Amino acid sequence: MTIEMFDVIPSAISAISAVVVACVAWAALRRFKSQKWWERRVDSYLRVLDALADASAYYDRELRAEARGNQVPDDQREDLVRRARKADQEIQKVIDVAELFISDEAHQRLIQYKNDSARADRPVDDDGVHIGWAGHLGARSNAIRACLADMVKIAKGDLEIPSG
Repeated sequence: MTIEMFDVIPSAISAISAVVVACVAWAALRRFKSQKWWERRVDSYLRVLDALADASAYYDRELRAEARGNQVPDDQREDLVRRARKADQEIQKVIDVAELFISDEAHQRLIQYKNDSARADRPVDDDGVHIGWAGHLGARSNAIRACLADMVKIAKGDLEIPSG
């Protein structure tokens, strides 16, 4: 009977070890998946914030030139316009696809931004008054800045990043 007991103990130890290793592996896999999900969420928010910053660069530069009564040099304008268009495409892509990774609040805020931008692109305001180039630039710049500020707050909350 003693010999049989010594045969069972290594088997029991092996079984217990296998269960412990499986539990540790499962926990590590779960932590890895959670980390990857969080990274995708961070990436989605960063894409939006980068796009808004690029769009802002164009409108802010045009506003400064308008205030001074001059124009942005053509080479700078081409680069800024290209970045602003790419930013609009990126934001639309996030609205369409990254909804999986951003909160509903963030998704709704981006839709509001697109609506605000479309409103700013109209030649007349809600009262039928002609907006003009400076009014257009100011309205788009304000829409971008407001969305950027809101998206930073939403991202911090959603990603549980402490403020400050």
